[in-house]
Amino acid sequence: MAKNLIAGDGRNITRFGPETEFEGELTFTDNLIIMGKFSGAINATGNLEIDEKSTCKVDSITADRVVISGKVEGDIIAPSRVEMKSNSRITGNVTTRRLRIEDGVDFMGRVTMLEVDEKTPDIFAITASEYKALLAESPEAAELPEAPTEGEKKK
Repeated sequence: MAKNLIAGDGRNITRFGPETEFEGELTFTDNLIIMGKFSGAINATGNLEIDEKSTCKVDSITADRVVISGKVEGDIIAPSRVEMKSNSRITGNVTTRRLRIEDGVDFMGRVTMLEVDEKTPDIFAITASEYKALLAESPEAAELPEAPTEGEKKK
């Protein structure tokens, strides 16, 4: 369950319990486990787990990593990875870099695989200060031309 998705990543874990029903637009930056019912849209930078007894009817789910053990109707965008656990039901398109589908999954939709670029850091897994430091050390940043001076613009 949750330990497959979020163990040891240092983020907070929020749980919507089995008796929770939520409708609307949901945004979050940490980890969320949905154990009840959700309908609407999810737009997050954190990780999402859909529990085996939960049902989600969404326009779309956007989260860094998504693990599905329950039922999802709607498109899923997860830059890092999507895992479809045994006995889950997914109806919708999936866009991700890594995809794992266990035996016994009922999946109807299209899959779009994103390219894995080893040179590009996973911006969802680093802090803002680490990202800024990477930009500062980037050789491409050093090669950027400087803006022309007023005298150069007139030539």
